[in-house]
Amino acid sequence: MKFKKILGFATCLAAASIALASCTQDNGKEKEKDWIENYESNSEIVNSVPPVTGKTIYASPNADINGIGTKEDPMAFEFAINEVVAGDQILLAGGTYKYSYRLEPGKGPYQGTYSTTGEPGKYITIKPEKEGDKVVFDFSQMSFDGANRGIQIYSDYWYFYGIEICGAGDNGMYIGGNHNIIENCQFYNNADTGLQLGRNYSAETHISQWPSFNLIKNCTSFANYDGPTFGENADGFAAKLTVGYGNIFDGCIAYRNSDDGWDMYAKQD
Repeated sequence: MKFKKILGFATCLAAASIALASCTQDNGKEKEKDWIENYESNSEIVNSVPPVTGKTIYASPNADINGIGTKEDPMAFEFAINEVVAGDQILLAGGTYKYSYRLEPGKGPYQGTYSTTGEPGKYITIKPEKEGDKVVFDFSQMSFDGANRGIQIYSDYWYFYGIEICGAGDNGMYIGGNHNIIENCQFYNNADTGLQLGRNYSAETHISQWPSFNLIKNCTSFANYDGPTFGENADGFAAKLTVGYGNIFDGCIAYRNSDDGWDMYAKQD
């Protein structure tokens, strides 16, 4: 069964959709209202694909460590995410990309800040090289740990399309940034929630600092299970505790997860 969820911050349930209205009065609330109204009424927004205006980097699960990112000499994905700027794309050869550590698109290789972001109309795109190719990010070498997320997005305007994420020691994907689009992706067999939205850092204490205007479209999250805690925490999708304005889940499916299909618990304070 497919259904739509439109998320802000406080919980308010409806039969066909779930709208979470913000708990504070600031311009974020008005932006959220406009964004949701435009999304629901404008098929161009619903069906749009961010254009590629920059360069293309090719990546492969078997790339040489010195690969330069061409089709003939692809680059390792963990290096490619440090080479892109707004408007660029990474095309992924089909296959399984195995990692024992967290991937953090947008984070520079030498600093802790998230300096690489896209821009309005210039997303950074990550998708299979060929439509229909099976691209799997397999983190099953990770141990069970709250820091062992698979892909962590703390930056803005990234577009992920048509990939699978499995086996992470915590969330399959965690989003703390804004204006990101995750489309036609699958999350399964992770040791916590398949895809979760929440703040980047504990020092960010105001709703204006929390992830906003992210679109999760036609994604599926299933069979996520946190064995060491007896299945207490692994949801299909979660937008909880510290979530900002205008986040939308559209056409997504959650099933056979050990905790909730959808967790939208609002932090009391």
